[in-house]
Amino acid sequence: MLNKAKYRDIQKHLLSDMKLQVLRDISRFLSIPHSVQTFLCGEKTPTLSAVLPAYEDLLIMLHDFQAQCPQLKGSIAVCIAKIEQYVKKARKTRIYALAMSKSLF
Repeated sequence: MLNKAKYRDIQKHLLSDMKLQVLRDISRFLSIPHSVQTFLCGEKTPTLSAVLPAYEDLLIMLHDFQAQCPQLKGSIAVCIAKIEQYVKKARKTRIYALAMSKSLF
């Protein structure tokens, strides 16, 4: 479509195949936390018994994606570090054990 004469003035804005692949990779990366967010938003009242296991699952999914997409390793590592920081803080609280025991039932 953009090969037509009337679109020649915007052809310079076309993305290269490499840039399109980068955008696809970023989209796949962002879909991971989005899926967890969508799951948690589906709950009428998200509680720690749902959120904490979701964070654990999110970490697993991010580690897996990091192995699949080494080009985004740095960005994924920052995301993982921040989530691990929150999970580490949560694990130090008394409510963590209660929340996790409720998630089993």
